[in-house]
Amino acid sequence: MRRETEEDRKRPRKKGLSALSGTRRFRDYDHLATNIKTALQNAKNIHVNLDGLVDCIDELPELAQKGSRGIDYREWEDNSGNITNWEIWTILNDPSLKQKTTFCLDGKPVRTP
Repeated sequence: MRRETEEDRKRPRKKGLSALSGTRRFRDYDHLATNIKTALQNAKNIHVNLDGLVDCIDELPELAQKGSRGIDYREWEDNSGNITNWEIWTILNDPSLKQKTTFCLDGKPVRTP
């Protein structure tokens, strides 16, 4: 796990997930999945834009299946840590989250397969 450096501490912090969800800010990745789940559970509505992730809604199960392996912290540095896939998988596998989620493709709401 990457340790925070002095340079990291000097960078300005953006208001992100922790500010929006009321969860604590993470500097390591230990609490990332927990913070995301808490934000999803606390959200009144969830909107997922699928543009750029799939070309048609029929590809969503394959994308979600990739998410079933969880967040890969080793790939975090190059922004490919499987987070979006995992978020979608989490939503699709939790009836209470799925019920309050609107998936959109090409700017229009779509039904999940």
